[in-house]
Amino acid sequence: MTAEIEGRGFVVKSIRNYYGGTLAGNPDGYTASNDPAVRGLVALELQNRTAELAILRFSFEVDKLIVERSKLGLLDFSAKSRIDKALKELKEVGIPGEKAKIAGNNAQIRSGFADLAQKAIEAQDYQRAIDLIGASRDNSQNATFQVGNCYLDLKQYDKAIAQFSALTGSSAYGEKAELGIADSQHLKGDDREAMNSIYRVLGNFRNSPEELAALAKVDDWKLLDRAKEFPEMSANISGVYVQKGLIDAGPARSTAVTDYQRGVEFKAAGGSKAEASKKILSEYSAVKTRYRSQLGTAKQVADQNFNMKRERARGQYEAWQTSYTRAQTNARYDYDTDLRDKRREYDDAKRELDYLTRNPPAAPGSGSQTGGTDPYSNNPSTGGTDPYGIGGATAGGTDPYSTKPKTSGTDPYGIGGATAGGTDPYSGGSGNSGNAGTDPYNDGEYQNRLDSARAKVDRLNREYSWLYYNEESYVSDKTSSERASLETAKNEYERFDSANKPAYIANDSEVQRYSGLYSQADQKYVTLKGLAQEAGY
Repeated sequence: MTAEIEGRGFVVKSIRNYYGGTLAGNPDGYTASNDPAVRGLVALELQNRTAELAILRFSFEVDKLIVERSKLGLLDFSAKSRIDKALKELKEVGIPGEKAKIAGNNAQIRSGFADLAQKAIEAQDYQRAIDLIGASRDNSQNATFQVGNCYLDLKQYDKAIAQFSALTGSSAYGEKAELGIADSQHLKGDDREAMNSIYRVLGNFRNSPEELAALAKVDDWKLLDRAKEFPEMSANISGVYVQKGLIDAGPARSTAVTDYQRGVEFKAAGGSKAEASKKILSEYSAVKTRYRSQLGTAKQVADQNFNMKRERARGQYEAWQTSYTRAQTNARYDYDTDLRDKRREYDDAKRELDYLTRNPPAAPGSGSQTGGTDPYSNNPSTGGTDPYGIGGATAGGTDPYSTKPKTSGTDPYGIGGATAGGTDPYSGGSGNSGNAGTDPYNDGEYQNRLDSARAKVDRLNREYSWLYYNEESYVSDKTSSERASLETAKNEYERFDSANKPAYIANDSEVQRYSGLYSQADQKYVTLKGLAQEAGY
């Protein structure tokens, strides 16, 4: 690949654009070396050019290594490791090192140009200062402000205004820039626009140096003598001087009196100063009266809000009282019902236990007379109510299993009966042969039922006793939610007790706001009355 490059400036610009380098001065050349004051800066710029070219060479080497690595085989680990190490050295040491040199040189270049520009300003060589600041590529707000002042001193007012206008939104240079615009407009002969800039500076008077400079310009330009051209100036500038007097009244009383006199002077605009002083005091008295009225309105609104909230809280409290009373009534009804039901359960359980106690199973018999509580246990061998008559192992009847073989067959209980087990759940249930089984009428089942009945009676006795002796606890548990809500409503209602109204009104945000404004207005009015008396009005 071949390329024809014309001029080193093109190379330097390409490096800057591709790699993010920073240049000072003209990248297509350098400041003429026949200027002794800038030779050192030119030398630094040339060092930057050398560093930029070194970055370009390093970049070419990086590209070359990347291509070389892409052509290596998958298992050529040694060559890959060598290339990776070289790439790391170039990317982390070589290129950053050259960029660091450039950054350091640029800082020296900017500082050098700034020093030279300041010396040019002090020598009133304003055009040279503008050129030096431009050569430094310094775009800071301070540099812009310096250029604006240089154009102002060169009487190039439109260019000065353009520089200052770029700074009007700055917190650090905004007021300074407005003063620069005011000076430029005044020197152009446009005092209307100049005063607009002055008003912007004085808009929120704090007694700052820039604001004092703005007031001084009004005097320097003798605008008071041209008050008719600026009908708004009487009120605007007078108000600023009165504000200044209020600020100075504490630390510098004599200055405050002078400030008040200037305020009266601008207010009078050639008329009666005594009347002007009365107007100033009247205006501040009106402000005080307005705040007092607004304070009264705020108190009325707070009073109404308190009453409204009190009525709302009272309504909530009464509603929850009703709800709580209803909940208690319902809870006591539930209590009576539960107590009655529990007594019935208890009585039923006792009757069941009594029955079981009085009717234990009969002693086991023999043969066909097996005993127990089986309703068929004592049926005579000749019949009775047994649906299978005298069935069993020795007789027929209608029992489908009465004649089944004892050793096999289709009987689901195998060879059950009185002599053997099988799968019959009642295989030994009659008590014969001593086999208990699961017959619900055998002795073991009876004991289980008896124990269960006794446990049930004990449990129901405890539950019934608790209910009987703990009616209030029962009701309290049932009404806990309503009681908590009632307590909350009660506290809220008590918070709006009439005795708390004065504190509520005093703590209202609007009342506090207008109380503060009224207090400040009253203090200002009292201070101005004192200044007016001392000024002789």
